[in-house]
Amino acid sequence: MLVDLPPSVAASLKPGVDAGVYVNGVVDGAPAQKAGLLAGDILLKLDHVAMTAPEDVGNILVGKKPGDTVKVLFIRAGTTKSAYITLG
Repeated sequence: MLVDLPPSVAASLKPGVDAGVYVNGVVDGAPAQKAGLLAGDILLKLDHVAMTAPEDVGNILVGKKPGDTVKVLFIRAGTTKSAYITLG
């Protein structure tokens, strides 16, 4: 489940990071969970496109099909990480 970045979380981001989408929860067995995403992660980019609102994710995925792989750049505990998600 994706939500707008809470102001308290946004205030804690490192300099140069001013937007993202907050992962409020991850469904067990879903592609995001299989890729290692966790609640509390902050999505920065999906397929090299900056994330500023939850609907950005859907806008990018609308052109994809099951089996496609997308790269996600995210922050967890202050560290920037990346993962690949194979769509279901």
